[in-house]
Amino acid sequence: MELTFYCRRQTTPEQIDQIDVYLAKSLAEKLYLFQYPVRPASMTYDDIPHLSAKIKPKQQKVELEMAIDTLNPNYCRSKGEQIALNVDGACADETSTYSSKLMDKQTFCSSQTTSNTSRYAAALYRQGELHLTPLHGIL
Repeated sequence: MELTFYCRRQTTPEQIDQIDVYLAKSLAEKLYLFQYPVRPASMTYDDIPHLSAKIKPKQQKVELEMAIDTLNPNYCRSKGEQIALNVDGACADETSTYSSKLMDKQTFCSSQTTSNTSRYAAALYRQGELHLTPLHGIL
């Protein structure tokens, strides 16, 4: 397939460029788009330790467990201890969420934003070619 671009500023449209478009289906059943709508793009999770990940592909659910920097000056230790106590109770055992008696991790659970992803794709434009892969889900 080819995609043609036209300039409409002139009275007669003039072709500006033409690129080849490729549809790649090899990842179509495995490609998901993850969105974090409540966090600014400037605050990434790149340097945060990832503790665990769970996925249920058929239900399109993902759970990510991320560490919290408890040594950061912005972390309130007393609040972290109180949250751990409220979650786990006074006695700590192997089923405790916070074994350190301190809120030292957080869990992100996905929710499916749309069930119809037929209009969405991931794209890569390189060397005059546009490669598209349909998305299987948006979480």
